[in-house]
Amino acid sequence: MLEIWTLIAGCILKLPVPLKITPINFDFGIDKNMMCKKIMIVSATSLLLLVGCGGGGGGSDTDDMDASDDDAMDFNIFRQSLVGVRDYGCVSIPDDNFSYQFIEAYTADGQYISDNYVYFDTVNCDNRPLSYSSTLPVENWKLGQTVVSDEGDNAWEIDYTVVQSGVDNGEPILGAVDSITRGIITVGGGSARISLVEDDPNQPRPNSITDDSTAVPYASVTDQASKEALMGSWVSECFRGTRITRTFGETEFREDRVGYVENDCSGTSYYNLYEIYDLEYVGETNTVFGESVYRVNSTLRETAFDDLTIGGVPTPPTLRDVGTRFLDIWGVSRGELVIGTCLIRGQGGCGNSEANIPNMLNLNLGESFVKSSP
Repeated sequence: MLEIWTLIAGCILKLPVPLKITPINFDFGIDKNMMCKKIMIVSATSLLLLVGCGGGGGGSDTDDMDASDDDAMDFNIFRQSLVGVRDYGCVSIPDDNFSYQFIEAYTADGQYISDNYVYFDTVNCDNRPLSYSSTLPVENWKLGQTVVSDEGDNAWEIDYTVVQSGVDNGEPILGAVDSITRGIITVGGGSARISLVEDDPNQPRPNSITDDSTAVPYASVTDQASKEALMGSWVSECFRGTRITRTFGETEFREDRVGYVENDCSGTSYYNLYEIYDLEYVGETNTVFGESVYRVNSTLRETAFDDLTIGGVPTPPTLRDVGTRFLDIWGVSRGELVIGTCLIRGQGGCGNSEANIPNMLNLNLGESFVKSSP
């Protein structure tokens, strides 16, 4: 028996909000190592959680989600049917008033990623989600030869090679970089049906596919991105004694940060810091899961404390250097402003160079921003 905490949070960084999940037992009858490869919904009451990894981006048309049995033997047609972003449906946990949604992306450039979007205070996956992890595992995938599975389905050999292991509570999610997982795969019912085995010379490649999971093309959790949607002031809730206001203008971005001695932002503030950036709106783009976001570049022009109390209070933040430059993406998800982060962590920090531009939503930031004025 495996606890849902092991499955839903065992392959995940601790989220920056309290997790109130009562353990729920399921008898999966599978190797725990397999769970960090895929998650597939088998029915309304039983789940196969085999969590994945990967990279790339872009959505998928419905017509590309399936290949007919004959088409499955054609390399290009099958590969096209595999590429895309899939949603395996909303899973509700009513006893604990939360839900989650598994999404995966096979990208045209040969990467695979997956994530669970977790929705607290709803069983319908309909508010702004949190991500499993801000550092997702990433794999390259490559098709081999055609095979016929033990069930009589046309399938393809597939190998996954770890590019980024991902992190869960300080521990790697996958094996070492360059380690390989071997399997066979078909596409049916909108889903990528798969059987996998960890790389072991003593184990043959599996030849049986038994899951009957179904999926649909993933619908973005962000609104259609635009400059107009970003412009205006966005105010955060209190988070660890801090309130932040972010204001997008035509050519200027301003962030005001107020710090309080009390974590609930009650009482007197002890600092008020502002930053003013020169702003460049670059244009709409998409995350690795095909979500609509807007690319923005900013360069710090001015920063100072409007108000600062020294001594007997927590240490205020350090002022950034004037000239600091950020290459960001921003999205609006269910009415909340969300900044981006990088799927693969390169040298020099995310968003500090054209070679390391954010390409996924940073859903796990603690602050929740809503628009206060247009």
